[in-house]
Amino acid sequence: MAKFFGSYLERKPVDRTVLRWLTQLPDDFYVFVELQGGDFQVDFLVLKPTGIFNIEAKNWQVRRAHLDSDWELADGRQLHSPVIQAREQCDRVANYLLLQRDRFMSRDLADVFLDKKNDFKIFPIVAISHPRPPASVPSHPYFKIFVDADHLKKHLERFSWEVDTPAEHRQLKLDKKAMTELVELWKLQRIDPTTLAPAAAPSQAQAGAPSPVPAAEPQRTPAKAPSATGITVTDSPYQYTYTVTGDAFYGRSRELELIRRALVADPPRPVAIQGLQRTGKSSLALESIARHVGENKSSAVLKFDFRRLWQEGLKQDEDVTKELLSQLSDVPGEAKTGKVLGAYREAEASGAIIDQRRLFMQALRENRRRSKQTILFLDECQDIADALVEAKYKTFFSFIESLCKDEALGLRIVVACRPTFFELQPIKHINLGRLFEIVTLGPLEESAAMPIVNRGDAWLHFDDASKQRILFLTGRHPFWLQFLCHRIFERWVLGRVPKVDRAFVDETFAHIIKDPGCRPQFYLLYQEVEKDESAFTLLRHLAEVIKGEGATVLTSALSGPWQDKQTLRVALKPLVDNQIVTVEDVPQAPAVRFRVEALRRWMRPNLITL
Repeated sequence: MAKFFGSYLERKPVDRTVLRWLTQLPDDFYVFVELQGGDFQVDFLVLKPTGIFNIEAKNWQVRRAHLDSDWELADGRQLHSPVIQAREQCDRVANYLLLQRDRFMSRDLADVFLDKKNDFKIFPIVAISHPRPPASVPSHPYFKIFVDADHLKKHLERFSWEVDTPAEHRQLKLDKKAMTELVELWKLQRIDPTTLAPAAAPSQAQAGAPSPVPAAEPQRTPAKAPSATGITVTDSPYQYTYTVTGDAFYGRSRELELIRRALVADPPRPVAIQGLQRTGKSSLALESIARHVGENKSSAVLKFDFRRLWQEGLKQDEDVTKELLSQLSDVPGEAKTGKVLGAYREAEASGAIIDQRRLFMQALRENRRRSKQTILFLDECQDIADALVEAKYKTFFSFIESLCKDEALGLRIVVACRPTFFELQPIKHINLGRLFEIVTLGPLEESAAMPIVNRGDAWLHFDDASKQRILFLTGRHPFWLQFLCHRIFERWVLGRVPKVDRAFVDETFAHIIKDPGCRPQFYLLYQEVEKDESAFTLLRHLAEVIKGEGATVLTSALSGPWQDKQTLRVALKPLVDNQIVTVEDVPQAPAVRFRVEALRRWMRPNLITL
């Protein structure tokens, strides 16, 4: 069987169906699961001696799939083509590997790959894992779409570099040492594909079992910089692709204290962390839970990420509570009791949602009786929206409401969501927000943002003007701080300037604006309002009329339909609520300004293509 590698998998939804398909590959294949690098993110990167494949996994029920345009789903939605997405990621991975070739290849092999760089490709594949695949998919000799394990396996085994060259004359070949060195370069570890647990350690949990949450250290130890001669892009201290805790977590002291008080209260108060994509909701939740667990060693942490509904889905007769109950039954040590295990076995045998929820509550009471704390973390809650047509999902948060009200359970609940979650009809109907301590995330305070920038100061030697420029362009948005600093670090590795000044920052940002591959980084800033025609039209108009850096425009100076105060008020509210713009009071009239200058700068040359 192929060898599987990964890291941080406890925080990511993995398509288990496609993962199972890949276990059929022979042992000369290496599979990297949920791989994230400087500017790429792939579901599965599959390596063999004569080829590398990027597999984009989608658990979508597809009506029509296209190679170069949006896909139409069975529910009528049109989504960005994953083929285009896979191709973009292939180019990024290929460029990265060529740049880093000396770090995982022998000198001779690295020279071969450089000489034949035009033949070196990462092959894109889209794997559709939904049980109801489309009747047909478009065919292409290079861009592939598969809906079953057999065809995927045959393609991976047959397709290779230099396919038109006789085997004895082919030069592009990865040896085992190169693939092993690549594992080390990306700091991956061998994993068991059935559990996603490290293969080196005995599997203590079934798939979905709670991962141990490390306690945060009270003191930070500054990272020691590698020698300047050996440093590469992979040494970047900036991480914007996954959640961070412990020493990597900065700021949010006020929010951490609010959550701490809610968790230690008697009875505990449920917490809802809301904010836009990549504002650090999951990181804040996990850091808060880690600190609480550090002080209360007997806690069991249960997690569910609602993105899993679309990555792998649940069986028709399974409720989310059955998944949570399975995690509770797998808690190691004395926290696990015969009654909890019995409840899980009974839930396994039952196809009734009401039974699974009753048994979950029974297990929670047993934990409370034994003075064991249970913490429930529900992530990306807004992703339940499209599943609300099913009764089990429509009533799930009503069940959560009942758990919040039952003080006898002692359950500590933390949810992370975007603002749209509390606007979903079933959530509004029960007014769920009234029970929660709402923590809204916006830009970081400068005192928290500056330490993030300073993480690379040992190499980059920022001057004060460059630091202020970074804070200004990013609006201290957590994701954009890390992303811009990483791109600065990446350029510095290639150029090795003595210090990073404002001009270097501006040049880096100019490259980002021109790079089509960076569109997703800008898109996440406005995606919540894209479907609101009025708000999105106003946003484009604001980008057009606000021409200066950090400038504002008076609402009274806006033309067209925006001269009507009611129309303007309705369109402006989503932009303010989603922290895209801010409204400032000035003597003449209210004035509007972009919160993140980077978005204004990017939108102006891209207005036509938006």
